[in-house]
Formats: sequence, structure tokens, C-alpha cells
Amino acid sequence: SLGGGAGTVVYLADQDVAGVFELYVAGTGAKINPAFTAPKTITSFSITPDKSAVVYIADQDTTGKFELYRVSLAALGVSAKLNGALTGGGNVTSFAVTPDSSAVVYRADQGTDDVFELYRTVVSGGANSRLNPGYSGSQDVDTFVILPNSSGVIYRADQNTDGVNELYRVLFASPGTSDRLIAPDLAAGQNAGTYAATPDSASVVYIANRIVGKDELFIVAAGGGASSQLNDTLVASGNVTNFTLTPDGLSVVYLADREVNERFELYRTIVSGGAKSKINPDLAGSEDVIAFAVIPDSSGVVYAADQTTDGVFELYRTVFLGSANSTLNPAFVGTENVVDFAILPDSTGVVYRADQNTDSVN
Repeated sequence: SLGGGAGTVVYLADQDVAGVFELYVAGTGAKINPAFTAPKTITSFSITPDKSAVVYIADQDTTGKFELYRVSLAALGVSAKLNGALTGGGNVTSFAVTPDSSAVVYRADQGTDDVFELYRTVVSGGANSRLNPGYSGSQDVDTFVILPNSSGVIYRADQNTDGVNELYRVLFASPGTSDRLIAPDLAAGQNAGTYAATPDSASVVYIANRIVGKDELFIVAAGGGASSQLNDTLVASGNVTNFTLTPDGLSVVYLADREVNERFELYRTIVSGGAKSKINPDLAGSEDVIAFAVIPDSSGVVYAADQTTDGVFELYRTVFLGSANSTLNPAFVGTENVVDFAILPDSTGVVYRADQNTDSVN
């Protein structure tokens, strides 16, 4: 047996049988799941937040029927099935473990083939329940996120109007009873896009085309009600493309072509007071911000842009307090580009890929 913990690395590979992907513990090579026979395979997995177990999707019992399983890292090779009995043709498509590791939420066409709904299984005791109200056949849950306090789920579905994806909340204490978050209700041609719960689980930030053809940024109480718009007025044909909440929950950083159509820049809005500001220096011509990440300590943002030289993407950092802006990489001469990056969890620096030394060698 193997105890979990921060030092355990789990990987997915066809290590024993070509084309049969299974889970292993790095270093020891110990297999986590019960041994599979071809063509069975694992498609995705996650370590629980408490680092005690691994949850995965596989056609472990029936070839071609993908279900949800959990293995304790203290008892390798012994799995427990988490989903309820699936209808003919049914599969589990995605899942997430609650932050407190007590339960797993998953999306599946468990009751009716091709009708995708949300379910929750409590690890202790294995109780299984459907979270959304029962669907008649034309509705589907599209995506979901678990609230940070592990009390429930925010999900996107065409629950009320076929083809119109809106946002809903269901609390684990009241499965089958959901709150519709966006008011007034979205109509044909309108849809909710990317969304996220605030760290305190009290609100939901989301992108929606309340004006058809224009994606904007809003915040609403987690139980539903009137939404407040977070972005400034956008130029004609402008859109908010994505956003990130700061870990402290105080502000939202978003990417939008707010001032010039197709020139994407970074903006920040204070959630409580509504104060708004542009993060990057003014761009010109065809310059754009192409990627960004909030620093884990909520002090600022790291982003990639061709801010200095058009077509040469470099790495920059802006600090919210004082809005200081600096280039992080050594000066590029014109052929180099930053490809992608990750901020260190302790907020002290950044790791990035670039063809900094040799052109086209990342």
C-alpha cells in the first residue's frame, strides 16, 4: 500500500499494454487501478484535494461504457464505482471532486440516453443523487463548477428554453431544486458563456451576450437576482473574451477589445466598488495581449503581449498597487516570442517557454 500526500505523483500511460492507458505512481511504478485488459482504458483522472485518493473515468467494467471510479492511495488496485446504474448507451463525460474531498459531482446521461444531467456521490456511504430537476429530453447540462465552500454547484444548461444556455445553482442540501441566476431570463440567441464562482461562494461572475452579438461581463448573487455589469462600455463589435477572478476575490481581470475593435487589452474591475482600470499601457496598431494570469498573492498580473514590438510577444508584469509595469524576459531583438508561461505558486517568479536563444527552438 502507499499513503498519499504532497509528494505523490500520479501519471496516465499505456505502460503495460499498448493502447491501454492506466494509472501509476511515479517512482515505484505501482498500478493504481485494477489491472485492465485491452481495449479498456482510462480517459481522465484527478487526485482528490486531500491527496488521499484518485478519481477517474474508464470503461473498466464494460468495454465502451465509461463510468466513474475512486481508488484510495492507501489501497491500490481496489476501486469503488461512484456513478449510479447507467442506462443503455449512457456514459460519464466529466467530473469534479468537491474542495473538501467529501463527494464527487459528475455529468452523465445516466437516466436517459443522450440527456446529460448532474449527479453527486458522497464518498462516505456512497449515496448518489441527481442535482438538477428532472429533464424531459430536450435539455442538457453543458458544464458545471463546484462552489468553493463545497455547498453546491453552479451549472450551465438549456433547462428552461431549448438551445438557450443559462446559469443555475443547486445546493447539495436540496438536490433537484435549482435557482435560475440570470434575470431577466435569457431569450433566443442569448447565452451565458464562461463563468466562475467568487472565492466566498456568494456570487458568480459570467460572460453573456445580453445584447446579441456582444459578449460582456456581469456579476450576480449565487442565489440569483439582478446582475451588475463589470466592464465599461465596449466599442462597436467589441467583446469580453475571458476573465479571471483574483484569489482574494476583490477584483476581476478581463481581456476585451474595449477601445479599438480587435485590439485586445487587459482591464481590472473592483467587484465591490466597480472601479475600473486598464492594466497594460496603451497599445497601438495591431498589438494585442494574447494571454494572462493573476499572480497567486493577488498583487498583479503577468501577461504576454507584443506591447514593445508589433509581432514580438514578450512577458510583462503589472502590479495593481501603483500599476507599475515591467518586462520580465531579457530584451528580444525581433525574432523571439514567448509561447506560454506559468507563475510560481509562491508568487516569486514565472517559468516561461520561448525561442529566446535560438529562433524557433522553444
